[in-house]
Amino acid sequence: MKHTISKLFLLLVAAVAMAACTDTDVPELATYPAQETLDNWTSDYIESGASYAISITTNEQGDTICNFTMTDPETGQVSALQSSDLSYDKAVGMSVINFSTSPYSRMPMRIYLSRRHTLDAMNVQIFSVETYNGSEYETLEAAFNATSHKGAALQGFVWNNDEVGVSLLFDDDTLFSYEIGEEEGQGTYTYNAATGEGTLTFADGTTATLSFNTANQLIFTRGGQSAKLFVV
Repeated sequence: MKHTISKLFLLLVAAVAMAACTDTDVPELATYPAQETLDNWTSDYIESGASYAISITTNEQGDTICNFTMTDPETGQVSALQSSDLSYDKAVGMSVINFSTSPYSRMPMRIYLSRRHTLDAMNVQIFSVETYNGSEYETLEAAFNATSHKGAALQGFVWNNDEVGVSLLFDDDTLFSYEIGEEEGQGTYTYNAATGEGTLTFADGTTATLSFNTANQLIFTRGGQSAKLFVV
């Protein structure tokens, strides 16, 4: 009799618990963007001190590309790579990006970007890829969380627009080299990676501004004239 009462009690508790659950207690399935997201992502805290930046944007031809940078915590050296080999699965919110080379012994590299349900953060996994006897083998090199932000990594890339004759190379956090028509030299700059806005000061004291448009393209404005700059 005691066993029967105990079973009835457990069934009653289970029934009450199920009744207490409502539709609001069941997490909603995430709805991911139908197309690849044009955005910038920076790594959160990593124990090694390394930092990563991943920018998905378009090139001058309108193709979707990925700009990737890794900063060495000891030397401060920036490794900058670009790839147009991207695929996106909207069902799971994952991007897969393949690079022909990498900072890891110059082997090919593959990056998996898994969007979280909030869509403002990513789980990132970076693998070096080796092919042996026709089969691919991936070795995990880094895994971290990354957060969406407005500013892309400028260092390590040459930003260029042949049509208007502008070419910029950001040498470090404060210096940049430039060729603008017949004008060339080195200047200083400030840049806010949180907003994606910056100010360039040229050797003659004149200035220009940097910003990003809704397509995540870098806009260079000087003397009232603006131009899109692309990584080359």
